[in-house]
Amino acid sequence: MSKSDVCFFQSKQLKKMSKKSKAALILPQIATSNIASLLTPHAKKRMAQRAISMEGVVATMLCGTFYHARGAEIVVIGKKECRSSKFDLTPYRGIHVVISEGKIITAYTNKSVQLRYRR
Repeated sequence: MSKSDVCFFQSKQLKKMSKKSKAALILPQIATSNIASLLTPHAKKRMAQRAISMEGVVATMLCGTFYHARGAEIVVIGKKECRSSKFDLTPYRGIHVVISEGKIITAYTNKSVQLRYRR
């Protein structure tokens, strides 16, 4: 099967799919390429050390809850996001992504997610 045959087959399959299914396939690919350009060398190193996949970071950025702490934006996938999402986010539960000045500084996991808001 040649490359053009594969592309034709994939485009034929995409035509049969609903719009939501297409978005579920295409959006992570676009987001992965865009988010990869935002990673600092430190974030890449820590993700490798902590076995956090790029898909986990993308899922966190797309479906997570943003909050401000210690001068940075932190994005988290917790229980609420796992329950309310159309996608299965349970493998990514507890992933935190720290963003500052438009760059992803680091990523880590903490299964006991408790968002703390100022009163």
